Amino acid sequence: MIQGTTVVNTIIEYYTHPILYILKRDGSYDIINAQSIEDLRKDLSKVTTNPLSARNIKLVRVGIPSELLAKGIRIIDTPGTNSTESWHEDITKEALKDLSDLSIILTDAIHPLSQTLIDFVDENLADIYAQCVFVVTYYDQIKKSE
Repeated sequence: MIQGTTVVNTIIEYYTHPILYILKRDGSYDIINAQSIEDLRKDLSKVTTNPLSARNIKLVRVGIPSELLAKGIRIIDTPGTNSTESWHEDITKEALKDLSDLSIILTDAIHPLSQTLIDFVDENLADIYAQCVFVVTYYDQIKKSE
């Protein structure tokens, strides 16, 4: 996933072939069987990047035939915390508390720890700190003197 593109919780897990399961807030769902991973990627992008349709989606499950995922690992991509839309934070909080055993929280070294992330962590993650790992990205782009 690309930072800033996901507007719904997206669960990536093992399945025998590429598939999207889209659970809507009203309890209904759509299933899209993709012919290839590339088709799956395109279908997923249509679903997860459109804020208008995303408001009606509770979550998206992405099934792919992956050996790693077949071992019981699943990946949850959330909208994050640095958004002008407050409902993005609600969706992220729900995933961290209800869907995740371990949360990897990314922050970049160029603009580390935005105030929105600090506030989100203080207000929402105090009771699950033990389940959180903070990872700094773009570390290689920082000068040694910094």
